[in-house]
Amino acid sequence: MTTKRAKILASIGLLAVVWLLAIGSEAKGLRPLAPDPPPGTNRSEPCGPTGQKLRAEYEAVLPNRRQCRVTSDCDLAYAECPLPVYKAVAASAKRHVESVAAQLVERAAAEHCTCVSDVGIPRVACIKRECVEVTRQ
Repeated sequence: MTTKRAKILASIGLLAVVWLLAIGSEAKGLRPLAPDPPPGTNRSEPCGPTGQKLRAEYEAVLPNRRQCRVTSDCDLAYAECPLPVYKAVAASAKRHVESVAAQLVERAAAEHCTCVSDVGIPRVACIKRECVEVTRQ
């Protein structure tokens, strides 16, 4: 009975370790990987002219996708390098904006653009009928 109990405890211990490792790796996978430093700094212009062009294309998609009436109409769209990490958009447009962002990020990767940044998650608000980022936590 003692050997059987030891095997059970060892199995439980192994499962606990695997679970802890999985949680840790998932948290790292969810960390933002796109730059969003203050404008005018070297890090605010990743990938040079290519990055600027892709960011301009991304920004051109946003104006028609930010309309709201109340803050609950807004959500955060996530993107990776070289695009801004988070942008406030209408919740109904989030999927489309993230799809466009993913296509632009693929183009950046094809041109060997790589960069990372850890930034806080902003809150969103509906101000003057437009979803905007209001603070960083």
